[in-house]
Amino acid sequence: MISQLLFTLPRCAALFFHYRHFNDSWEITASDVEVGYRHPIGDSLELELKVRYFQQTQAEFYSDLFPYRDAQNYMARDKELSDFSDITYGLGITYMLPASMSFGDTRSEASLQWDYIDFQYNNFRDPTADGGVGSEPFYGFSANVIRAFVSVYF
Repeated sequence: MISQLLFTLPRCAALFFHYRHFNDSWEITASDVEVGYRHPIGDSLELELKVRYFQQTQAEFYSDLFPYRDAQNYMARDKELSDFSDITYGLGITYMLPASMSFGDTRSEASLQWDYIDFQYNNFRDPTADGGVGSEPFYGFSANVIRAFVSVYF
C-alpha cells in the first residue's frame, strides 16, 4: 500500500527546496540544502522562513598544522579552505510597493531579511584559545546578517 501526503498551500504561498553541489581542482567538494516557505499576509506583505545547511571538504593543500617549514609546495591554513559546515536560519518580510511606484505589470518590493548563521570548523583550531599547539579546540562562530533592499522590476 502506498500512502501519500497531500496538502494545500494557501493562495500565493510557496514552499521551496534548493540543492547545490560544487567541486573543483583543489579537491574541495561542497553542497548545500535549503528549504523555505513563503506565506502571503494580505495583498501587500509576504513572510519568508528558511533553513539552509552547507558543508565543505578541505582543499588538498590545506592543513591545520604543518610538520615543518616548506613541508610541501603549496600550503594553506585559511579556515575557508578547511573542512567546515554551517547552518542558517532565516526570517524575512517583503512589502509589495504600490503599483504607482512600479514599472510595467510587476510590482516592485522592499524587503527586510535576517539570517542567523552558525559556523563549525572541523579541522581548524582556534588560534586565540589557550593550550599547546595542536590541542586548541576547533574554531566556530555565529553571525547575525541583516539585509534591507528594494527590488525594482521593469
